[in-house]
Amino acid sequence: MMYGPTGAGKSYNMFGSSKQPGIVYRSLRDILGDGIEENDENNEKISVGTFVQVTVLVDI
Repeated sequence: MMYGPTGAGKSYNMFGSSKQPGIVYRSLRDILGDGIEENDENNEKISVGTFVQVTVLVDI
């Protein structure tokens, strides 16, 4: 959650622009990876998978 006066840059810090991604996009890139696979010394491809689950609890 972001808090501050109108025009302070809250949305820009969270989402950024096409040239400078914000916190949300940088975090997702770090969590999910950038899609680049690397080769080790035996020329075997190494990739990493990540699972993210978001649960929302609502009182009824």
